[in-house]
Amino acid sequence: MLKYNNIYLRPIEKEDIPKRTKWLNDEEISSMLIIQYPVSLISGYYWLDRIQGDESRTDFVICISDNNEAIGVIGLTNISKFNKNAEMYIYIGDKDYWGQGYGKIAVNLLLQYAKSVLGLRKIYVYTLDINVKARSLYSKLGFITEGKLVKHIYKNGEYRDLIIQSTFFSGFNE
Repeated sequence: MLKYNNIYLRPIEKEDIPKRTKWLNDEEISSMLIIQYPVSLISGYYWLDRIQGDESRTDFVICISDNNEAIGVIGLTNISKFNKNAEMYIYIGDKDYWGQGYGKIAVNLLLQYAKSVLGLRKIYVYTLDINVKARSLYSKLGFITEGKLVKHIYKNGEYRDLIIQSTFFSGFNE
């Protein structure tokens, strides 16, 4: 378990799937995510079965220590041990916890895990061009914008750009 102050990350479990499904089917949440919705409960269980034991990813639930309430999901996908990099994703699904800094803490915990436990040197994230809050958070955490994929994702009735941001744990010349 990864912990800082009143936030901890734990592996995602079968019991988390109904809440995850509810979050992903919330239009306000899913409109900012790359994932397509609606998502069924059955597909959520299938997703969990498929990812368990997959060494190219690690997925966590973001929890509040005081009440053990799950408030979001965060993880790394496309983990490359050879290239020492991975793609990050995050969403705070419980809107009662939006804007309180929990996403920032969760990302910092995940970055610490990526560097110290997995030995990665770079983490990158794809964000929809309209998700200004997420891009701003990543910039504050030291992510740089590497580029964009123009009109890459069909979302909300139109093609959207994907912004690519990344952070390095050490120098570029390593």
